[in-house]
Amino acid sequence: MDNELNNVIYECENCHNIFIIKEYNKNICCPYCLKNEFEKKQNKNKIDISYILPFKITKDDAKKILINNYKKKYFLPEIYKNKNMIDKIMGLYIPVGLYDTEINFSLNMKGTKKDNKFIKDYNIDRVGISTYNNIIINNNIVNNFDDVFSYSYKDIREYDESYLSGYITDISKLEYNDLVDFDCDDFKEDTLNKVKEDIKEYENLIVEKKEFTISKINLKKCFIPVWILPIKINSKIYNVIVNGQNGNIKIDYPYDKIKILILNTIIFILLLVLSLLLFISEVI
Repeated sequence: MDNELNNVIYECENCHNIFIIKEYNKNICCPYCLKNEFEKKQNKNKIDISYILPFKITKDDAKKILINNYKKKYFLPEIYKNKNMIDKIMGLYIPVGLYDTEINFSLNMKGTKKDNKFIKDYNIDRVGISTYNNIIINNNIVNNFDDVFSYSYKDIREYDESYLSGYITDISKLEYNDLVDFDCDDFKEDTLNKVKEDIKEYENLIVEKKEFTISKINLKKCFIPVWILPIKINSKIYNVIVNGQNGNIKIDYPYDKIKILILNTIIFILLLVLSLLLFISEVI
């Protein structure tokens, strides 16, 4: 598909991130710095992206998720619970690199196993291929909130501009590292751990030799959906992120110092009263 930009592009004059905003109005704020000063740009370049994962969570759903989760956080600053603030949550498509990789492994290990009441030593060899699909990399927001960015990619679609309506689309982070920068160390360690789990009949496992070879790497560039609510407190911006597909949530916030002080005061008073009661009981 020829991914031509037929939209007007807007650049945030403060942080210089670039967005497609199909339904632009003067009240829209940058989802990263909260400024609402944009410079309009005409851009007819192609979008260097092939796939998109559409939104499933509506704005009303996202707001309900926020409210329900806020109830569980006593130290959350009150500004988070303000209805006008909650209404400012924004639908945002973030561009990410999705990597598929296959790792050939050859492992030689030693272990022990109980056999007829005797413990024997064994040499254990395992050879195979470990496959990993749709691994998100190369995005600062995703890296900071990696536990909320868990998606099912069965609904992935070829990129089509019509999916962008009603949302802000970040196109400022479409430059990706070369494939040579892809680091598979975590997957190598994960492969080793999976092999160990598959041979639970052996104990005291010691890895004598291990070889890993990356046999295949494939890069897909994709827009993924999030609801984002940036909140500024004392010149610092905190982000509330809701997964736009499954509703997983991550709330970044400073603890409310007044609530902490109140709680500490209550604890102090309770301890003081308890001490007095113990003292009185001993005197009597």
